[in-house]
Amino acid sequence: MTDQTQDIESRINSYLDTIESSVTTAGDFMLEQTPLVVQECLAWYFWESLIYALMYTSCSIVILWWISKVLNRIDFKNLGDHPEIILLVVPFSLGVTSVIMAVENILAVFKVIVAPRVVLLEKISDLMP
Repeated sequence: MTDQTQDIESRINSYLDTIESSVTTAGDFMLEQTPLVVQECLAWYFWESLIYALMYTSCSIVILWWISKVLNRIDFKNLGDHPEIILLVVPFSLGVTSVIMAVENILAVFKVIVAPRVVLLEKISDLMP
């Protein structure tokens, strides 16, 4: 029975050694890859925010240009019941919203440039329950 016990003990020790070396290898890999993952995460957040900022800025410009064209066609002296004034409410709201979103994304781009660690801490805190 001692032979079987020693055999089981040697197998368990072999498995534990294999697990320990696997954990050590995985830990070394994580330590090696962490800076690259952080750089890629920051680059992704930077470009995502920049693209959204450009998109919202161009939408704002188009909407505000369209509003100015409509306002130039309206005769304010003979206003009366002009439905075009009411039709400007929705584009004006969209224009203001686009400007706000553009500014928010531009600030996100600057945050990545100026304070990348703050961005990482915010992203990590978003993952926490």
